[in-house]
Amino acid sequence: MARWPLALVVAAQACAVDASGLPGPGPDAGGPTEDLGARDLGGEDAGGDLGPPPDMPDCVPSPSPEICNGIDDDCDRGIDEEVTVNEPCDGDGDGCLDGRTACLDDDTRCLEDGPERAGDSCDGPDADAVPEGTWACEDEVLRCADDCLWMPEFCNRRDEDCDGIIDEAPACNEGADTCRPVRRGDSIYLICTEPPGGGDSWGEARSECARRGYALAQVDDAAERDWLYTEAGTGEWWIGARTDRGDMAGRQDKGTWTWRPSGASVDPGLWATDEPSGDGSCGHLAFGFGGQLNDIPCTAIFNYICEGVIVP
Repeated sequence: MARWPLALVVAAQACAVDASGLPGPGPDAGGPTEDLGARDLGGEDAGGDLGPPPDMPDCVPSPSPEICNGIDDDCDRGIDEEVTVNEPCDGDGDGCLDGRTACLDDDTRCLEDGPERAGDSCDGPDADAVPEGTWACEDEVLRCADDCLWMPEFCNRRDEDCDGIIDEAPACNEGADTCRPVRRGDSIYLICTEPPGGGDSWGEARSECARRGYALAQVDDAAERDWLYTEAGTGEWWIGARTDRGDMAGRQDKGTWTWRPSGASVDPGLWATDEPSGDGSCGHLAFGFGGQLNDIPCTAIFNYICEGVIVP
């Protein structure tokens, strides 16, 4: 009787299949063996038929880069992932790129462009709580162009104390004279008064203005004349009009009158009716004529108005 080597017996036993767990009668039941046929066991290694893939929409890549629109423009299953953001932008239309781009709600927006706009007033590096500076674009950044550094106010047509007012009291006050500044365009005027009953001659008033770095006011047109008289208030006010003619006929001739020290001609329309009448060689804003010009002797005692150009 032939004998199998022990190792082969063990291997054969290990390969034996217990069919008792399969459905239907087993091989020992004496019935026919069920033909299981081809089975789809699933999995891609099983070789089964999974049927057609589900319908997928066709994606056509856009020739342009990805934009902020909530759509997968480049068909890479990412939406708005390559949109350029955080770039300088102008959100308020002031010409300064002080905002930053962002992709928000399927749209590219300019954010962080604050309420400050180029041209608006601001308080800059001096931090004096006085907005005498102006917002301006420097290297595409909005900055407050304000370099006013506080110092005591002097009478020099400058704003040393950074309060937006030029030569305010007591900077230009001398002796009994009290001078109040008013501004019109690029000019600053000092309306100077003395106590009731006081005043200066035309020559003294001219000297008082000169000591302050000013000249007696030069009135160029009726609008300036009327504005100046309203600011000064009722009274008699020396201004810079004068003639060198000593005779009455010469003083009555409007063509002989000039502004001192500029030498510019006095506009004939500034005079009151029938003035100059030849009464004197110096002109003033006359209360009796509603602030229109009148000629009078230069020795009369009046308050006075100085004028100067604002110094940056």
